[in-house]
Amino acid sequence: METLNTLKGILLCLAISCLIGCDTDIPETDNISPTFRFEIRGDGFSRVFTEEDEFDDFQLNLKAGASFTIMFSGADQGGLKRLQMEFPQEYFDFQTDIDSPWQTTTNTFTRTIYWNGDRENPLTGYVFNGRFIASNDVGFPSIYLRAEDFGGESGPPFNISEGTINISINNHDTEVLNY
Repeated sequence: METLNTLKGILLCLAISCLIGCDTDIPETDNISPTFRFEIRGDGFSRVFTEEDEFDDFQLNLKAGASFTIMFSGADQGGLKRLQMEFPQEYFDFQTDIDSPWQTTTNTFTRTIYWNGDRENPLTGYVFNGRFIASNDVGFPSIYLRAEDFGGESGPPFNISEGTINISINNHDTEVLNY
């Protein structure tokens, strides 16, 4: 059993390495939108959200004061130009340093964590791993997710996949409520 778990860990590391390290060629034209994956775990909860979810059809309830880990990734066979998430900083206390090549900007209300691809050295995707504590204050924030490609050598326009996860932070169970 221990050997099987070790093998699973090695395969997961290889898969992530391939996702963040694969060089690609930007095609002349690119009409295919990138994909993204946002995984959140904590407080006995685990869920993956993708660009295919109907974000207006659910709400993510987070328990106030609980700790969560996230993995946010994006991919595009023609090269990923930008991967970003944006959220009101007062509700999410990040416990993770934002290291290069990831960047962060903040204004009075909003924090954006993003990665910019390089047209001269395009990659098929990139991954962000982090940890945050949900605020102890009751609130209804959201997390905006976006993946953007180069749109091909002839681009722009760029292909964009995006979604906004509506959230309720309160003293309730962490779960997804469908409307």
